[in-house]
Amino acid sequence: MRKELSNIQLLRLLAGIFLFLSPFFMHAQDIHFTQFQASTVQLNPALTGLYNGTIRFSAIARNQWATVPVNYNSAKFSVEYNVLTMKNRDKLSVGVLFYYDRAGDSRYSTSCPSLSFAYSKALGSKKNQYLSAGVNLALISRQMDYSLLKFDAQYNGEFYDANAYSFESTGKVTKNVMDIGAGLAYSFFFQKKYSLEMGLSIQHLNQPNYSFKSDKKVTLNSRYTGHLSGSIALTQNFAIMPQFLYQRQDSKQEFVASFLFKNKILSHKKTDMAFYYGPSYRVKDAISIVVGVLWNQWNFGFSYDVNSSGFRKASNTYGAVELSVQYIYSHLIKYKDSKQICPIF
Repeated sequence: MRKELSNIQLLRLLAGIFLFLSPFFMHAQDIHFTQFQASTVQLNPALTGLYNGTIRFSAIARNQWATVPVNYNSAKFSVEYNVLTMKNRDKLSVGVLFYYDRAGDSRYSTSCPSLSFAYSKALGSKKNQYLSAGVNLALISRQMDYSLLKFDAQYNGEFYDANAYSFESTGKVTKNVMDIGAGLAYSFFFQKKYSLEMGLSIQHLNQPNYSFKSDKKVTLNSRYTGHLSGSIALTQNFAIMPQFLYQRQDSKQEFVASFLFKNKILSHKKTDMAFYYGPSYRVKDAISIVVGVLWNQWNFGFSYDVNSSGFRKASNTYGAVELSVQYIYSHLIKYKDSKQICPIF
């Protein structure tokens, strides 16, 4: 008697076929985060070092589609260092970033260490503006294990035979490519009441070949990013923080709009604490809630996505969970007219 495939087995089989065939008819796409302001170096290399302090540590982790057998897990860690701050407030900064992404039964993964450099020019008589330019160099490594996949040729009409020949590639395959990106950014800060940050970046300028089989048609197309965020203090203890992101990579595009609110609950010489919270919407994909805590030099964030795309039938509307943390270490040179000039979102 012939055994029927369960829903989970069918999903795994389809996912395996999709991952195997995708290099032949698709261009590669990048990972993304709902809390994109917690991943600024990846967003735009020109944002490297654009904060108040000497060193900034950032980490973010994302688990997507946990109810689906082929869920995605992504993580990123970065360190930024303001190497030189001149008397005219110009800054030279360097950043190191590493991100990792894994999905599916084949353990299809992408890892990427990168190095970014940025120069920020202080503008205005009060030096409360910055125009920044940055570049990043990266090594992207992709890997998958065909031996973990199941193919239709291994079903003999009665049952699945793991020892049957699949007529496909076997074992682990790896692909390493060099990558280049660049960006520009502008920031403005006024009397701790208003701040603005905007920028443009282009990733994968060299459009590296991305195929496991050296197919020249499979490239990592350039990704164009535009971002805008700000903070408006309506009272001494309450502010609104709108954030916008637009990305385009070949025919795929993403638009995210977030409207966060910040309530300061404690202000002391040695302790400052505030909560921020609000909705975020990724057009035709997900509705999210973002909450977080600002405590002195720490920033802890959490977000949850509710899937609103056509994939919600498989995901049961469950989207993604994200956790982020940032810490800024300060050892600043104090000038006689020293003022805080970079916004912290």
